[in-house]
Amino acid sequence: QTVSILKDVHTHGVACLAFDSDGQRLASVGLDAKNTVCIWDWRKGKLLASATGHSDRIFDISWDPYQPNRVVSCGVKHIKFWTLC
Repeated sequence: QTVSILKDVHTHGVACLAFDSDGQRLASVGLDAKNTVCIWDWRKGKLLASATGHSDRIFDISWDPYQPNRVVSCGVKHIKFWTLC
């Protein structure tokens, strides 16, 4: 059974996903040329935020277990820390 559909952003595929600690938000990284990073209210299928990721491929994304509005992504030759407003 499908629980949620997240559409109109990652048209080329998804590189990685991560749920926050309470399971409310989902971080995703697309396989597009901009490696777009998105934050979703996945139950509602609503995009909360998106940003250009990095010029090089992103391999993973994870939520900070101590600061609920921070995520970190890593990939080819980089580690990037993100803060949600």
